[in-house]
Amino acid sequence: MKEREVWNVKRDNGLQDKELIETTKALERFKKDYELKNKECEDTWLSLRELQNELMRKSMHVGSLACNLFWATLYPSLCHRGTSEGEVTWFSSLRDLTNKLKMLKMEHNRISAEALEYKKCIKDVTEMTSTIQSVSSQKLELERDHKAFKLKFIEGTKEQKKLYNRGTYESCRCRPLTVQEASTRANMAIDFDYAKDGEQDKTSKIPGQR
Repeated sequence: MKEREVWNVKRDNGLQDKELIETTKALERFKKDYELKNKECEDTWLSLRELQNELMRKSMHVGSLACNLFWATLYPSLCHRGTSEGEVTWFSSLRDLTNKLKMLKMEHNRISAEALEYKKCIKDVTEMTSTIQSVSSQKLELERDHKAFKLKFIEGTKEQKKLYNRGTYESCRCRPLTVQEASTRANMAIDFDYAKDGEQDKTSKIPGQR
């Protein structure tokens, strides 16, 4: 029994030693990767510092040239005194760039003004289009209403005519003459049933009879 326990302990120790070795190897790989990344970061940081220094030198040089250009503009007669050929070339280039910049600004202002006018035109056209569409919609709606009203009017006229003809046929009837009506030498009598205040009789005589 004890031998079995000893064997289990040795086996567990062997597994732990193996895991320790693998962990150590992984840690070494991570350490190498860290050192490599750290070196890359340092190189990048140094490059960035060099770029910053170079940018500062360029800025100082441009500032010096701008200052010289300013004084040369104020005092043109001193432009060529104590200046080298390279500086004169720089001054000339800067003057050309200044003139080009002014022209570009003028062109930009002109294009901006034209763009603003075009924008106003587009806005006006958009508003006109919206108005035309609204009027067209109202026109179509009025046409539909007119057509529906026309159909209703025609149907109403037909119905009114039908009711009128039916009422005329039903409300008018002929009957025999009474003694009083016959004494007046009437030829026929017509009753209108729709009279509200009593029967209304219509008598008629044939022309030539008395």
